[in-house]
Parts: sequence; structure tokens; C-alpha cells
Amino acid sequence: GTVENGGTGSVRGGRIDAQAAIVNHQGFMSADAPGTGSGGEIVLRASQRAVLGVESVTTADAYRNSDGEGGSGNGGRIVVHGDAQALVRGSLSARSGDVAGNGGSIETSGAPLDVQAQVDAGADKGRAGTWLAQGANVVVANAGSIGVTGAPSVAGPIVSAASVEAALDSGTHVRIVPDGIG
Repeated sequence: GTVENGGTGSVRGGRIDAQAAIVNHQGFMSADAPGTGSGGEIVLRASQRAVLGVESVTTADAYRNSDGEGGSGNGGRIVVHGDAQALVRGSLSARSGDVAGNGGSIETSGAPLDVQAQVDAGADKGRAGTWLAQGANVVVANAGSIGVTGAPSVAGPIVSAASVEAALDSGTHVRIVPDGIG
């Protein structure tokens, strides 16, 4: 089957779990938590193809209360996995609160894996979170250097250099691991 999201899915610090042969996320998904709560978990797992579109927004952040008090929770967890293919665009965020807390974790994996997204698991006051990019023969390169354009198509396994640089700039640890290794 297919799971499609072109709208909004939101839970406060909870869990969103979408598993199917094809997962197509083109909208907004949030498992954010206010105040002292930690971000929740979003799992998008496809036995064939996982696609996050250019306009997709996926967040599992800790953030300020509605009364303006700063957030102090840990960032949550986001997993995007496609057994046969994972195309990841848009933005993924698992940030800590702005007053305290540690960054969360983001995992993008697939065979092949193609990531040209904004990834942020940083922390303003705590320990940085981690982005794990795992796929067969993954290459870090400028998107145009191997024929991959802004359209979601795979010309080879790639994690864009711009995505890695932006993640590092946000205070996120980045781990790029070929399949079969750690």
C-alpha cells in the first residue's frame, strides 16, 4: 500500500508512525513538545520507496510554551527509511529547547539514499544531536556534480554537501555510514 501526506499531521510530543510499501510525505508533520517536554518521534518507513518532497516539513522539536517561557526539553527522533529508495528533501528538525536540553536524532537511510534537505538536530544550550545518513555507496557531493537536480530523482546515492554543511552549522553531529557498517 501507500501512505500519502499532503496536509498536516501533528501530535504534542507523541509519535507519528507511517509504514507502507510507499511513503510519500509532501506536507507538514510535527511531534513537537512545549515547555519541559521532549520532542516526540516520527517514523516514516517504506518497504519500497520513501519520498519527502521539497516543501515537506518534519519536526520533533522542544520549544517555548504558549506563555512565552523557554523550552527546556530534548529534541525528539525522526526516522526516514526506504528499503529500495529514500529521496529526502524539505526540512527535518529535532532541536532541543532554547533554554536547555540536548539535540535529538535524525536518521535517513535507503538503498540508494538521496538527501538534499535541511537537517537540524542542534541544541542551543545542551549537547548536539546526531544526523545519521546511511545507504549503499553514499557519496557526499554538490548535487549538480553527479547529475541530480532539485527534482526528486536518483542519479546515484548522494548526500548533498550543502545539507551536510548546513547541519554542521546548526550544531548537529553528522555521521555518514555505508550500509553494512556501524
